[in-house]
Amino acid sequence: MRRRFALDRHAPNSYKPATAAFLRIDDGEGIKREAEKNGFVNLFEEGAAVLGRRDRECLCPEAYRWCFTEFLAMDVRILKVGLICFGLAAMLALQTVLWGQAPPQDPSQGAGPAAGNDGLPPVPQGLDVQTRGPVHEAFATPAAEPAPTQLVPKEPPKPLQEMPPEEKPEGNVAWIGGYWSYDEERKDFLWVSGTWRTPPPGKRWVAGYWRPEGDQWQWVPGMWAKSENEQNTAHEMTYMPAPPAPPAVAPPAQPPTPDAFYVPGAWGWHNAGYVMEGGNQVWHEAGYAWTAGYWARVQPGYVWVQAHYRWTPSGYVYIPGYWDLAVGRRGMLYTPVYVDMAVVGPGYVYTPAYAVPETVVVDSMFIRPAYCHYYYGDYYGPAYGPMGFEACIVYSRSHYDAVFVYERWDHRADPRWESVQFDICIGRGAGRYPCPPRAFVGVGVGVGVGGYGMAVVVAPSRLAAARGTRMERLDMRARMEHRERAEAIRHVAMERSRNEVAGIPKQPRAATLHVPPTAHANVASTAHAPVHPAQPAHPQTSLLKRPTIPQKSQQKNGEHKQEPGGGK
Repeated sequence: MRRRFALDRHAPNSYKPATAAFLRIDDGEGIKREAEKNGFVNLFEEGAAVLGRRDRECLCPEAYRWCFTEFLAMDVRILKVGLICFGLAAMLALQTVLWGQAPPQDPSQGAGPAAGNDGLPPVPQGLDVQTRGPVHEAFATPAAEPAPTQLVPKEPPKPLQEMPPEEKPEGNVAWIGGYWSYDEERKDFLWVSGTWRTPPPGKRWVAGYWRPEGDQWQWVPGMWAKSENEQNTAHEMTYMPAPPAPPAVAPPAQPPTPDAFYVPGAWGWHNAGYVMEGGNQVWHEAGYAWTAGYWARVQPGYVWVQAHYRWTPSGYVYIPGYWDLAVGRRGMLYTPVYVDMAVVGPGYVYTPAYAVPETVVVDSMFIRPAYCHYYYGDYYGPAYGPMGFEACIVYSRSHYDAVFVYERWDHRADPRWESVQFDICIGRGAGRYPCPPRAFVGVGVGVGVGGYGMAVVVAPSRLAAARGTRMERLDMRARMEHRERAEAIRHVAMERSRNEVAGIPKQPRAATLHVPPTAHANVASTAHAPVHPAQPAHPQTSLLKRPTIPQKSQQKNGEHKQEPGGGK
């Protein structure tokens, strides 16, 4: 009797489709030969053992056929499960590889935290996290020529309720709350998130504010004011007439030492009286006088902010030059956000959570004097020049910019650094190099978007680790204390808005503001203990003496202006 047992190569139970065929079942030896031919010897032996027969020869053909088919079916079921698991694992591994790939970086990239979403929380509904926008003016503010800021056509919303994050950078940092900024492209306001800030040595923050001007609105910028006494909140603010435009002067010569930088000249006000000129006493009316620039030495970890004026509706406030910390040591900068109040609701309390590395800020830093702000991100291209944006690397070639003066010195080991940065800036505007991403995608931000090789948004803990520092956990009580201190700083802005309404004076006019200490008074401020072994000296005493005979200048009202000798 001849029976046939069929193994179809396309059937689901086929163990070896490549060699499966019709198996002719004649007797035990026939089955064994077919099993050996197709690689089923083990199954054959196991089948014999199950039947409890030691002698395979005494197995009848029907028994062999049963053993073979049953164990073949069992092994195929096990193999199917294994193949499915292997396929799923292979797909998962392939997806991980594809998601983790990143295109090559452009030449501008330097050290900084790698891209990724480690520690980044999900974005709440109603928030639109930005990868570009204004830099909080307490974190970095330009010292450009003073001028009234640009008017905007809309009234800003009420200030957003803001709670400091659960972690802060180590040290005596202060939480300075956020504020609204107008975006001309979207014709709407975005929220400039609050910032953790280590104050400059001996300084307090005087916050800016919005004021109505007819049917339009105008931002009045904030400033770092001198702190005479930590316990005394009274601060005298002197409002000056508009200073003249700076005179045309020849560019400075080569620096006398490798660690020297040039501080430009400035206008200074002097009262009426006699001054010495050529060995004689000469009477001068009250007014402005120009003092020439001078060379100074770099202090590692600090930037020198040159003397400048800040416009207000009541006049121009003179801010003497001062040392500030390098950008990477100032604290923690957070991304701006758009807030949909219809979604978040009127009682919404915002907590910043997305940090901006200083490497990204410096890499794509713009100045906008008409708004008295720095910006960072993609503002490249011909559309932004008419809006008042200028790349800082370009601006710093014809103007003093404290951040880039220090960056040049910090990259002194690379003599091509400045020219490379300039070429990259021009190349981005022309489309030759990738620009920073504009969309916040939450995973690998910055990498894989146009080839830009740095993470533009990171978790604060990752940024602190990249700096070699750490974040400190705050309980609710500590967070509320920081919030109350930030509210006290905001009240200074409200006080300014009530007082600064008198118009530009013809003579200096003083007023008193109540400015609380920016940092905690019960903690020794790290800002007063620089990392450099010696307290940074005023630049005028570092290398060269400043001229003692000021140059005269004639203003439109006919008054002669002069700065007192050695005025700071």
